[in-house]
Amino acid sequence: MGQIEKLAIAWAYRASDPNNYYATKLVETGRGPMRGLSLVRYAVIKGHQRMRVQLPLPVLPGKSMHRIRQEIRGAQFTTFLDGRLIDTWSDTSLARGGVGFFSDSGEVAYLRWVTIADQDDTLGRICAWLSPRLR
Repeated sequence: MGQIEKLAIAWAYRASDPNNYYATKLVETGRGPMRGLSLVRYAVIKGHQRMRVQLPLPVLPGKSMHRIRQEIRGAQFTTFLDGRLIDTWSDTSLARGGVGFFSDSGEVAYLRWVTIADQDDTLGRICAWLSPRLR
């Protein structure tokens, strides 16, 4: 759950180091009555940005909280905004890595809460329940 304070809210996933990660942003676009939001996504591989895509969204910007959900299943990445599917894509460049948040110069965002889930499908929950607990 987050809010754009100034320009964008951004997160990284499958991040193995500062030179290898996937990034997605919600970005304020336009000015005045032509304002809007766009989703921007790209990969950074060996320090070089590639596969940059910007998609306009049917959402008006403002100082409101948005529920952002990023699902990662294998090489498939799916983004939801306030319960609506807004993007899906796939890439096999990065097989694993961590998650985090970042901001480029001039960007400010407020994060209200973050939940990270692993193996959250039915089979994953059953396996997690059956696995020995850490002691």
